[in-house]
This record gives sequence, C-alpha cells and structure tokens, in this order.
Amino acid sequence: MPISEASGQLDEGADESAATGEVIYLTSDGRRLAAIVPVELAAEIEAGEDTAGIAAAEAAMAEPGEDIPAEVVWAAAAPISWPSSGTGSSASSRASLPGGRG
Repeated sequence: MPISEASGQLDEGADESAATGEVIYLTSDGRRLAAIVPVELAAEIEAGEDTAGIAAAEAAMAEPGEDIPAEVVWAAAAPISWPSSGTGSSASSRASLPGGRG
C-alpha cells in the first residue's frame, strides 16, 4: 500500500491484517518503509527478541575469565573528553580494565 494512501485506508489495512494474518507493507516509490502486522506476529517478534537477548546475556555470563565489578567498568568508561578544536581528532581518557581489556 503506498504510504500516500495509508492515512485514508489505515483502519481497513489494520482490519485486513488482523483478519487474514497478512503483513501489509507501506511503500514509497516502491520501497518498503513500514509494515502493518497482526498483533500476534508482533508479539512473536518481540518474544523472539527477548529470547535472543536472554540467550546473549547467558552466553556472556558463561564466558571464562575473571569477573569485573560494574564500578570498574563504569570508572573506565565514564571520563571521555571530546575535542573542542574541531580538528576531528578523538581524544579520550580511560582507565585500563583488569586483564588488559581496554
């Protein structure tokens, strides 16, 4: 559905998507910009993202190596200095993390 026509047909598109389970793409010049999706599909996508995030966190927690306290990470990442001269150089001041990480 061309996006220029969507505002007048949005309720119809949403009803159709919900009734048929079909994804309706909103386009501009033939390019897909957005989609109307059935709520069940949106919930599945969100659940999949949550599952992937949990799996990534569990994998990170299972990695070997010493634990680094959050305070150490915060201290190492916090003090960032941005150049004021506009030269494009990137200056930063960071503490090194234990074990040579950083």
